[in-house]
Amino acid sequence: MSVPDPLPRRARPQIESHLVEGKQSIPATGPANLTYGQSVTDACIDWKTTVSTLDTLRQGVQQRRKLAGEQSTRKGIENRALPTASERAASADRGDFNSVETFARA
Repeated sequence: MSVPDPLPRRARPQIESHLVEGKQSIPATGPANLTYGQSVTDACIDWKTTVSTLDTLRQGVQQRRKLAGEQSTRKGIENRALPTASERAASADRGDFNSVETFARA
């Protein structure tokens, strides 16, 4: 049975993203010399490009909602820019997200 698409006019972008852009292959000798933060499966954009792309998408969504009027405004979503460097630094006490200990606390 086919289920109708409940959101036929909305785009659903997919971004392949990692810390370092590109893709690398695992050599036959093993993963010892791989670049940390670079994908071994799909070619990806880097983190800086990811943040910029998502911010551009956010701005487009805001403009579309403004043009559509109040009826398209969704409640409960904080629609603001991604954190600045100073905001990220201020929230650094949350832990290192590459750390096993950080995820163990969650």
